[in-house]
Amino acid sequence: MELLLFHMLIYYGLTAIIVDSKIVKPFREYLKSKSEFLKGLLSCYQCTGFWVGALIFLVMPYTNFILLDMIFSSATALLLDSIREKLNPNW
Repeated sequence: MELLLFHMLIYYGLTAIIVDSKIVKPFREYLKSKSEFLKGLLSCYQCTGFWVGALIFLVMPYTNFILLDMIFSSATALLLDSIREKLNPNW
């Protein structure tokens, strides 16, 4: 159970850093200006969370199936961001 919570926090944390943080904003804005695909990807918790799942799978997989980790990461990012948005809509 601790491993599950640990992975969920990693998935959400890394996704939030990529999508919302000020520290990577210049790099994120540069990538968004280069491609409509990247613009959509980097603006969406669910989309970015999916690829974060692939990245984390390469480092420390939660399951033995990369697609399952990617889906789990995407769902986690979407769920936790929805909760955060309900609790603090002016984030």
